Amino acid sequence: MKQEDFTQEAVDLFYKRLQPQGLAIVVSGVHLCMKMRGVHCEAVNKTSAVKGDFKDYERTRDEFLSLATNFNHPL
Repeated sequence: MKQEDFTQEAVDLFYKRLQPQGLAIVVSGVHLCMKMRGVHCEAVNKTSAVKGDFKDYERTRDEFLSLATNFNHPL
């Protein structure tokens, strides 16, 4: 499964189950095959998906994505 598909499925599932006004998810991933071989590559792939208010209100979405994509969690 591609990371983009996983991110979309996650936002769809949580949105359906929790029924919030809005939901946004950002997923960060690294190339495990490179990391396991010892390649010190910091190629982090970030994907996002939004629903509800986060999709409908550009300002809300942009603020969230700005904060979430600038957050650097060590993987």
